[in-house]
Amino acid sequence: MTNVFKPMTDDYMRKRFPKNSVFYSMVRSRVPTDIAGILFLLVMLAGLGYVFAFVIQKAIASFDGDMKNTLLAVGIINGIVAILIILVLFSIFVVTKRVKTYLGNYFEQAEKESKLPQSELERFEQQVMSPDCQIFRLTSGLDRVLTTDIKEDGFITRDYIYFTSDPFVVIRMEDICACCMDEYSYYVGKFPHQKKVYNVAFRLIASNGITVRCHCSKEAGSMFIQALAERNSKIDTNDGHILPEGEFDTYYKRIMEAVTV
Repeated sequence: MTNVFKPMTDDYMRKRFPKNSVFYSMVRSRVPTDIAGILFLLVMLAGLGYVFAFVIQKAIASFDGDMKNTLLAVGIINGIVAILIILVLFSIFVVTKRVKTYLGNYFEQAEKESKLPQSELERFEQQVMSPDCQIFRLTSGLDRVLTTDIKEDGFITRDYIYFTSDPFVVIRMEDICACCMDEYSYYVGKFPHQKKVYNVAFRLIASNGITVRCHCSKEAGSMFIQALAERNSKIDTNDGHILPEGEFDTYYKRIMEAVTV
């Protein structure tokens, strides 16, 4: 049977939260990966720049007097390269901005994304360091290897829930209005012998409009939903049914309409 929860321990806190801060530990665990991504993009940018210059140099060296065709060929090739350069530059900007956010005032970012004041975020961090905090994991084995989540999927404290997939989002337990699983698909194998594979993800909706998505197994997802419903009987669980692929937006709209009534 899947073991979804485990208690917080002093040893775990010392290893995972050396500065006694969930946000500090979680956001900085992502910085090395993003920096590696920036370095890869810079190498790609240098390669595209080389291709751009090489095409122009080659066109000049092999010019045979047909200016129109030469310019057309150079324009097509370097036009494609230029588009790729713009995309890479945009990616570098996005990742760099994210790293700056991680290294900056993460409480300010958490206030914005959680829609909670800093005083509550500090209370959440204090509760995570308490023995009654529960660590949860919704995937294991191969499923965990295939996801981008880190060692745990999140924490449940007396008053809050936190998912490591959204490092700046903290949700009050009393604000959870719905949780369920929804189906998604992806392809494996090489074309034209690709195979469509179906899996499920855990989805949570808060009354302030915040949503969270987390990889899960069906067994762990069901146990987790049941545990949340036991703590708050008002939570809509879609009667325990898995949402078909593409139906989450409709479900979300229905839940939010019920909340605002």
